[in-house]
Amino acid sequence: MKLVGWIKLLYENYQRQSKIKLTFLSKCGNEANIPDVFEKHTNVEVEVVSIDNVGGCDYAYTYFIKRYLQQIKAGSPLDHDISSTVIFFVKDTPRNKKNQNQHYKYEKRYLSTSNMLTIASDGNFACGLKPTCRASWYSESTQLRTFRLDGYTRFSERKNVKRWRKKIPKHRIDPYFNLYKYKNLGDFHDKVLRWTFPKKVTMSCYGGSFALPASNLFRPEINYDLFDRMEKAVGCNLTTIEEHFMERTWAGLLGNILTDDEIDIIKDIHKPGASCPIGEGTICTTYQKSPVCQLRKKNS
Repeated sequence: MKLVGWIKLLYENYQRQSKIKLTFLSKCGNEANIPDVFEKHTNVEVEVVSIDNVGGCDYAYTYFIKRYLQQIKAGSPLDHDISSTVIFFVKDTPRNKKNQNQHYKYEKRYLSTSNMLTIASDGNFACGLKPTCRASWYSESTQLRTFRLDGYTRFSERKNVKRWRKKIPKHRIDPYFNLYKYKNLGDFHDKVLRWTFPKKVTMSCYGGSFALPASNLFRPEINYDLFDRMEKAVGCNLTTIEEHFMERTWAGLLGNILTDDEIDIIKDIHKPGASCPIGEGTICTTYQKSPVCQLRKKNS
């Protein structure tokens, strides 16, 4: 198990200002190899939890949230104030070009941990990747629900990216990739989550790393049973379509629900002919400069 550089940067930058708890969900059996660099920081608590070697980061995230909600439900005393706590969900991979599959200059695509903390501390969901016209933070909900894949090869395993980007031939489709024959993301939401995007426009986050206020986990529509179903859906040893469904679900489920005024502003910015128009159901915006962000600050 290696120390992730940007996690180290996070706790070093905020060690004098915050109490930090690092929870490692380990599947590899090498828990003893966690660097002892944490020991010199009195405000950094390290927790190591061994879990089954199944699923990907989505399984680990659902496991953590389910465990967190279970502790609250059982009345376990907390060592933190939920109202002033930010939770980061991050992969154990470096933030570099090799692990960045969004086809952009990686050094400009990642949102800094400082920016993520600032956004989440203001009560908002912070995606680990910056928004662009090709990978927005906002999507048309009805269009996003139509998403589906026939197969997938992890970015690190793609020896020929150009050939991989072509449509997968039918004879190469993995029969276990979509074992339960989901028609699309919306079908997965209806059958497994029994939940759907609450508004016509929803936030979407790609890349598998994000941060949010802990209080977002205690909204009425979020409960233990929901994450129990999610955990079972993504707890598989294979690369499955459920992982891609969850990647497109996290922000809409755990992020802030857009108001009607915010939706009108986003749509107005991206009318046909705009510098960053709507395309393929995606609403493009740069969060830090968007009127939505400014509107929230004004009303907070």
